[in-house]
Amino acid sequence: MSINPPKYAYEDYKLWQGDWELIEGYPFAMSLSPSGKHQKLMSKLLRVFDEELENCECDVYPKLDWIVDEKNVVRPDLAIYCEDIEEYPKTTPKIIIEIVSKSSATKDEDIKFELYAKEGVKYYIF
Repeated sequence: MSINPPKYAYEDYKLWQGDWELIEGYPFAMSLSPSGKHQKLMSKLLRVFDEELENCECDVYPKLDWIVDEKNVVRPDLAIYCEDIEEYPKTTPKIIIEIVSKSSATKDEDIKFELYAKEGVKYYIF
């Protein structure tokens, strides 16, 4: 007999404490705050993309929840949207950047890669 872990929805996700992602209804706890190396790289990438997008209608957002649907909520390191975002985006970003660490490699390179491809993310950089 196999036991399947419970699945959750966005309504559940909103009630959770701490940092989580929800992928295909399964909760994924976010690791501790990123290392200094991770943060430094993210800051540099944010600055570069922000400067490059200065004369464009697109903006780069760090660590912003993307509510894909009721079963999927992810928090990319950086995401580029070409529309105004007031709260949380519910549309597909043009570009997603994930800074991969040992603890996030499987999730970023496999699980999220599949989700992003399925949702039509044009460019996924990891």
